[in-house]
Amino acid sequence: MLEVRDIGLGTPPVPPGDIFITGGSGRIGTCLRQRLRPAGYNVRFTDIVEPADGDVQGFVRTDLADQDGMAEAMQGARAVIHLAGHPRDIDWPVMVERNYTGAYNAVTAARRAGVKTIIYASSNQAFGLHPADTVLSADLAPRPAGLYGISKVFGEAMLRAEAEAFGLIAFAWRICTFKPEPTSARDLRLWHSWDDAARLVDKCLRWTEPGFNVIWGVSGNTRVAIDDPVARRIGYMGVDNAEDHVARLQASGVDTAQVSEWAYLGGDKATGWMSQGNKP
Repeated sequence: MLEVRDIGLGTPPVPPGDIFITGGSGRIGTCLRQRLRPAGYNVRFTDIVEPADGDVQGFVRTDLADQDGMAEAMQGARAVIHLAGHPRDIDWPVMVERNYTGAYNAVTAARRAGVKTIIYASSNQAFGLHPADTVLSADLAPRPAGLYGISKVFGEAMLRAEAEAFGLIAFAWRICTFKPEPTSARDLRLWHSWDDAARLVDKCLRWTEPGFNVIWGVSGNTRVAIDDPVARRIGYMGVDNAEDHVARLQASGVDTAQVSEWAYLGGDKATGWMSQGNKP
């Protein structure tokens, strides 16, 4: 059953209106359902499978290919958090269906349903081929690592175009290493705790000014190099700090003195993508 987590959101009371999550049965969707509901948010969600935690309150089964079905399911919602898609480099036709057409259908369905706020799950992989010590900034040029990273560059561009044409409140949430706890030296910079993910989304859901925004999904890590004016403007500040896990990582053999185990911001995914060029 649903594990409810109260992390201190909801002060002042949350704005009225339903929140709709695509991909709500997945890791991030489950995390948000468990934390936004205790704060007072009325969460509805969709996925192609039922959630493993048994929480079917507000669940409707739809597919990203069905724009009409999604528009109908989103009716009455004031905000959509678009998480659905595929997080790995896979066959191009599947990537197009889920991360290109699927993102287009989700954003268009939200607009058709009268939704005013859209939070799009982007990724650090859209910038994954920058050096590992790169400063996370709003104007960082896209350097995607792989087909997945490329799809997130597309998603951000599409969301910006929709926001500017239709006056939406839009956030490209550049999620970094979303884990229960850090497991590598790279994570000491880029860890995004589950609780902080909900805190960030809560701040986005309270924002009322139309426009396109980019915000980096990281916790309050001592080692992160970041310049995020949107986070400052909306009042997001990560509470959790990967530095609290240094002793555990060192005990497990992690070299915590290094910036990252990999040369690129995108970590092992970026390294794997680049290694293709060295194959005979």
